[in-house]
Amino acid sequence: MSDSGKNKEIEASIRALRAAGVGTGIAGELEEHAAATTLSACDAVLEQVPAYSASGNPEVLPELREHISGHVEEISRLLAGRRPGEFAFVADHARRRAEQKFPLDAILSAYRCLHSRILPRVREAALAVASEDAHMRRVVAAVNEFLSAYAGVTGSLMTSEYVDATRSIAEAD
Repeated sequence: MSDSGKNKEIEASIRALRAAGVGTGIAGELEEHAAATTLSACDAVLEQVPAYSASGNPEVLPELREHISGHVEEISRLLAGRRPGEFAFVADHARRRAEQKFPLDAILSAYRCLHSRILPRVREAALAVASEDAHMRRVVAAVNEFLSAYAGVTGSLMTSEYVDATRSIAEAD
């Protein structure tokens, strides 16, 4: 599926959120807790993905935090009603990790940690701003659909950019 096709999945999932009664006010709820969400996701990665703690590279942890913060900001931006972009911060991070020969499986495990920590926060925010006539199950299903679409797009981009960068590095060597 093309990038625009993948972005259409994200856009459709946001429309489903709106149809479930969740307005753009969700972004404010998320932004209010962005720092805590980023910290929680970083802590989860450090607890569950040993490659990050074991890395001797002093840039890995600050760049992890910056990357997770980028996801939290992007999710808020999308839920505020802005269209999906090119996710350049994901591609840049993938290339950077490939240059440093950081393992792809560790990066993808970090993505699972990120999504496991952000899902409850987005669900709470959606329920907090949902209209009074919204059905809780529909709101929760729409949140799950959105984050699934987001994870699919960003995970695929991360993988393809990492593999492309690894190939380029190998060819240069």
